[in-house]
Amino acid sequence: MTENKRMTIELPDGYNGHTIRFYSEPLEEHARCVKLQVSVIGKEYMTAWRDKIEWQKAVTREEKRIARQSRANQARKERDQIRRDMGLVRVRGALGGIYWE
Repeated sequence: MTENKRMTIELPDGYNGHTIRFYSEPLEEHARCVKLQVSVIGKEYMTAWRDKIEWQKAVTREEKRIARQSRANQARKERDQIRRDMGLVRVRGALGGIYWE
């Protein structure tokens, strides 16, 4: 599914309705479920079996979130570069607002 084991996804913990973060790369796969490792610090030793469809939905959701965040960061960098090229400087006003010269 994805090459990045460091990507984490959030799924129900399976006990009390809370959610917990898992690494997206499964340790094992079977017909209808995947075995995932918990990514929470101090709980990395824990694993859990989760439904394969729910896992795929969570991976897709996280990939979309990362792509959206990446596009927003790129747009911000481009905007800042244009402002620098135009000689615009950030100045704090007396009331704490931000003004451009």
